[in-house]
Amino acid sequence: MKLPIRLLTIIRQDQNKEKYDEFQQYLEFLCKGLGHADRATGLIDYCKGLMLPIEQKSIEPLAAYSDPYNVQAKHQSLHHFIAKSDWSDQSVLSLVFQGVMPWLSTGNSFIGLLMIAIFLKKESIQLV
Repeated sequence: MKLPIRLLTIIRQDQNKEKYDEFQQYLEFLCKGLGHADRATGLIDYCKGLMLPIEQKSIEPLAAYSDPYNVQAKHQSLHHFIAKSDWSDQSVLSLVFQGVMPWLSTGNSFIGLLMIAIFLKKESIQLV
């Protein structure tokens, strides 16, 4: 039986509380770029779903794995967040950039910076 995502996060929190708390803080930081507090749950659920140990990371498997008792409702919620919700990619990616820069500056970060620069150029995103 697959455990609901909320139960999995509680289990993982007990196993490695420091990393769980750091990831949760990072997701809450990213939520600032969504423009509306109602979108925070969608972002957090989707990002936590991407971290699950499943092969396919599309909305249907994420919904089925994260909430097996309410797959249709979870699918609709995730789909609405990804496809229909009105939030700015640029705002969220700007926060991603701000969040990872301190981490990248702690060591040999040339490859990480290069990857970010290539991604931003490919997506035609300018960070202010």
